Amino acid sequence: MKLIILMCVCACVLLNISKKQALAQLPQDVANKLSNREASLTPLQFDWNVSQTVSNDGVDPSNFPSLRKQYTEIALKQAEEDGVTDQVSAHQIAEKQADRNMQLFSPYSVTINKTWQFTNDGSTLLVVGENQNSLNYIGKYVEYYGRDYGLAGNASGQDPNTKKPVSPSAPQVWACNGDSARFRNAFSSLFLNPEDFTMLVGKNPLLMYDAKWQVTNTSATSWVIYTTIDKGNNAPFTVRMTLSRQYEGLPILIEVNHIGHGAKWSAEYHATDFRKINNVWMCSEANFIYTRPHAETYKRTWVLKNTHPAKTVVLRLPEHFSLTDFRLLGPNLDTASMLDAQDQPNTDVVYYRWGTVNAKLPSVSELKKMQRQLHPGEADPDPKQTSSLPFIGGLMMLVGGVWMFRRRGSPSS
Repeated sequence: MKLIILMCVCACVLLNISKKQALAQLPQDVANKLSNREASLTPLQFDWNVSQTVSNDGVDPSNFPSLRKQYTEIALKQAEEDGVTDQVSAHQIAEKQADRNMQLFSPYSVTINKTWQFTNDGSTLLVVGENQNSLNYIGKYVEYYGRDYGLAGNASGQDPNTKKPVSPSAPQVWACNGDSARFRNAFSSLFLNPEDFTMLVGKNPLLMYDAKWQVTNTSATSWVIYTTIDKGNNAPFTVRMTLSRQYEGLPILIEVNHIGHGAKWSAEYHATDFRKINNVWMCSEANFIYTRPHAETYKRTWVLKNTHPAKTVVLRLPEHFSLTDFRLLGPNLDTASMLDAQDQPNTDVVYYRWGTVNAKLPSVSELKKMQRQLHPGEADPDPKQTSSLPFIGGLMMLVGGVWMFRRRGSPSS
């Protein structure tokens, strides 16, 4: 009798395992349709109208006296490096900058309505858009997502208070194992993530994060798939996607939830309308919301305006433009490591200027050669060599503190 009971229990366990294995993957024809869909949507340019509201429910800045002091000290050091010799003027400049930085903790709401362009040629994705949050200048930002690198920077800008133009910032370059549009990064000033590219340009959702997806629910209208991401920027977090049967596996809802220590954050991407482009279904309207307690809340409404045939994306930057290259620090750098590399002397961060003839990013081997020339001995870098970059280094230190707290409250942090 005991043997019969044991055999029945084992049979139930095996049946349960079999059911889980059957739900472990999507039907192959759905996976094929998602792959074909991405191929059918390249090369194309997508013009999206975006209405964005960035708000903060507010935190009392008086609770952060040490932070304001830190901001003041950083700004004072920068003023001295900029040649401000009058101590009274230097302190006035530093206090004003610290006050602006502390505005991050005050209640506010900023809304923009712009058109952003996404150009995907199949190997590189180019995004051009204007953006602003509580402290950012209104600026045009340019971001490239390549097969093994990403590059982000602003091409032009305007002070929202004085309406005067401001100098563009040094673009930042990072490394990636594979398509950089499939991973979260610490650099996007447009606050774009893989979920955006899945919705807005038709990237294959099954390839996000190189993840292993499990089907957790099926119905007459959809499949629900789920994964946990424990490496890379923002990790750990979970991703749950609802794929529509009606629209051939198109994601209609993507939910991302932070599961690590500290303040929790969540993001939701919801497709609300659809159309056929090149004989495949594509999202044509979508809503996005990112929330985190006592931090910035992002809300975006996307409406597809136009699509155009796209030419090959070419990396273009102004001549002699300064770049900050983090690729020697390894792929998929997280925000904390990026800020540490900026704030502390780090010979693996290479600064250089964009060339004028045959301009292109140096390869990793060329980057290592440049590094050796700048720092003949990594353990004891030549101060004469490193001192040739005081402006960029000082600038990065100045914005580091501000960026850290902005990133902690942004969709890319």
